[in-house]
Amino acid sequence: MRMLPVLACLLLITPVYAADNEGDTAATLSKKLNARVTIEPLDKIPLKEALDFFSNKHDLTLIVDPLISELRDGGGPGAVANVEEFLEQKVSLPKLKKVKLETALQYVLDQVQAKFLIMSDHIKIVDRQVADRQTGIHDPDPIDAPSISAEMIDRVKPLTRRALVQLHLKQQPLATVLEDLAESTGTNIVLGADIGELPKALITLKLKNTPLNVAVEMIAEQVGLAVVEKANVLLVTTKERAKVLQDKEKAIQTERDLRQSGILPGVQGNGGIWNPLGNPLQPQTELELNADDRELFERIEKLLIKLTEPKK
Repeated sequence: MRMLPVLACLLLITPVYAADNEGDTAATLSKKLNARVTIEPLDKIPLKEALDFFSNKHDLTLIVDPLISELRDGGGPGAVANVEEFLEQKVSLPKLKKVKLETALQYVLDQVQAKFLIMSDHIKIVDRQVADRQTGIHDPDPIDAPSISAEMIDRVKPLTRRALVQLHLKQQPLATVLEDLAESTGTNIVLGADIGELPKALITLKLKNTPLNVAVEMIAEQVGLAVVEKANVLLVTTKERAKVLQDKEKAIQTERDLRQSGILPGVQGNGGIWNPLGNPLQPQTELELNADDRELFERIEKLLIKLTEPKK
């Protein structure tokens, strides 16, 4: 079977679909993937043929991430030497009636430990570990991913921290600016419901080669707002609301760190900070602490935990 060439480190499964001479966007790709379809069974065919089917039958532009071979060249299950070998793996698909197209596509990719990501103008096929980190499902930390090198971790950071943007804005509405940024980078940027008329505020700003999360912070600062990052979503909200959300996340992370360090073995929390003298503190209680109080509280908390530990 003749394999398609690898160009610019990406394997293009099909030419760019441009029925309207403009090509796809993240929105049109999402709409296609949400469409209900009926598919006849496919039995043990190469992955490449399955992807060709999705591409040609359903007008999808699919690109395979070359990191798939880099992550799997060390042997073990799913190991492949290159993208072509990855595409030669056999997959099957049962007859499916009136299911979403994305369901069928992911069913196929599950068989080769892969997932798909919707980008700004195409669908990217990536290794499952890469998808989990680029979407924020797993924290992109080498400690959390012993099978992935620190160098590789840096390459699979969420797009909110990895995408670079160029901005030359002059009196453009905040909502339009953020919508355009989300569309052009394939990321998620959400405006909070508590910012009143600020979506209409006009933005004037120039930025070059700036990480997306930093660019959004600079934009938000111009109108007195703040940004909270959660997984692969940037929420633009009031500074007060941002502090509440950040404090809550810090409290949850503190409890998680205590558990992972072994200081709280077997303790069941409820999302607040664990109180060794009673029940876990409710989130609304700990959110009343300012930064200085919180640091002191955490130091006291650790001391109380040690003091209440059974003597050996």
